[in-house]
Amino acid sequence: NETLTATPTIANDDPYGEGWMVRVQIPDWADYKSQLTTGAAIGPAYEAKMAADDFAGCAA
Repeated sequence: NETLTATPTIANDDPYGEGWMVRVQIPDWADYKSQLTTGAAIGPAYEAKMAADDFAGCAA
């Protein structure tokens, strides 16, 4: 991204537009999309994953 190279602060100012850093292209997006957790279901899904992994949390 030439714009990002010339103006690094654009990553903060416009991260989803001109400040993009990486473009990802997934060949079979429809298959992966159906496996994504979105919206209000994200919190419980992460909590279940952390419990399954015996993750005790982050200590400062």
